[in-house]
Amino acid sequence: IDDQIHAFQELSQVDDGDLTSQAGPLVSLEHAAELMSREDALLTLASPSKKMDEKTWTEYAELVNTRRWLVSDQILPSLTGSAKAETERILASPQWRTLETVEDRVLAARAAARAEGDIVVPDAQKEWRAALIKVSEEYEVLIRQQTTALLQRSGDNARGLLIKAASLSAGGLVALLLCVWMSWRITRSLSRRLHGLREATLSLAQERLPDVVARLERGETVDVELATPPLDYGHDELGQVAKAFNTAQRTAVHTAVELAD
Repeated sequence: IDDQIHAFQELSQVDDGDLTSQAGPLVSLEHAAELMSREDALLTLASPSKKMDEKTWTEYAELVNTRRWLVSDQILPSLTGSAKAETERILASPQWRTLETVEDRVLAARAAARAEGDIVVPDAQKEWRAALIKVSEEYEVLIRQQTTALLQRSGDNARGLLIKAASLSAGGLVALLLCVWMSWRITRSLSRRLHGLREATLSLAQERLPDVVARLERGETVDVELATPPLDYGHDELGQVAKAFNTAQRTAVHTAVELAD
């Protein structure tokens, strides 16, 4: 049971501060219930003889002091809302006062014992058992309610995180598809412009320059500007290549005309 409680304590440390603050007192409530159960076991074993040896009494005293410290210093300061109100109601009940009275009587029995030998404990098993059953039932209801509420809040937070993760994933997918579409458009536009520039260079080499030479051989007058229409491909790097090509073809045609003259 100790291992389970320690496991619960580790599992309650999550990234969500609110859930951690709510789970901590709940684990402490479970721990306090376990300590009370161990007290009951020791009293039950001592009930037939009405005696405890020194080791058993020391163990019982440690359980009582640890449980009281846990309730007063760890559980009550950490609880809020209905859980705090219900816990305070249980601690103020006659049954709880009966349990603490029996504990005090058992703790006080050590002072009346002899230096050596067993410690005589009071015969309070019946009243202890009756009060413990009542408190345990109320305690169990409290823990069950708080556990259910905590699991509900945890489930809501988990669903919120899943929705957030799904939204981010969907947004990332949309952004990726948008990037792919834009890259395709840019690549297609660049390919189309490069294809146009290629066709223009081939047209100059295979059609216009031979046509200009043929006209000059026939003695016709060739207008350099009309024979070399400029290519417009914008102002980026491809546009600069087109401007350089415009200069090159104008120079070629102009040179051919001068040679003919």
